[in-house]
Order: sequence, then C-alpha cells, then structure tokens
Amino acid sequence: MAPALALVMEVCTMVSNETLSAGYSQWADEVIDEVVAGLPEEEIMRHRPSTFGNLLHSLGHGYAVAAIFQGHLESKPHGYTVRRVADTTTFCQLRAMQRDMDAW
Repeated sequence: MAPALALVMEVCTMVSNETLSAGYSQWADEVIDEVVAGLPEEEIMRHRPSTFGNLLHSLGHGYAVAAIFQGHLESKPHGYTVRRVADTTTFCQLRAMQRDMDAW
C-alpha cells in the first residue's frame, strides 16, 4: 500500500474512533444523569469515602477534566485550578454544563 494511502486510512480510522468515543460518552453521561436526577439532593451531596468526597464532586471531576482538555485543544484558558467543579455548583448546573460539553 502506498504510504500516502496508509496515512489517509490511519487518519480516517482515528476520526471514526473519536466520533464513536464521543457518541458513547454522550450516551453514558445521559444515562448517569437520569439515575442521579432521581436521587434526593442530600444523597448526591452525602460525604463518601472517595477521592472527591461526594457524588457531585466525582461527576464534576469528569466534567472539569473534559473542560481542561477542551481548553488545551482550542488553545484557550479553561479557568480550572483544581480537577473538579466549584463547591457551589449544583447538580442541575453540572448537568447543563455536561450537555454543552457533550455537544462540543
């Protein structure tokens, strides 16, 4: 196979894999959001023995890392100094932020 054709095929495979991954991520976020939306607020914020301390901060970590990655890809500041959303972020706010990220 010609080197140029091999390169084109490799790039097409990478783009296809990225598209598949983005679609899966969006689907997974929607499933998680539906489950968490059914929980009482105090359960979402209940302290847990985990790295991030509660469910909201755990979900917020995933969002923050994606936002940091997006900022790097776009060569724009992301505004994060820690790898999770602010303590004042509510689940409804995080859900809207995640949907915007998934649409990107």
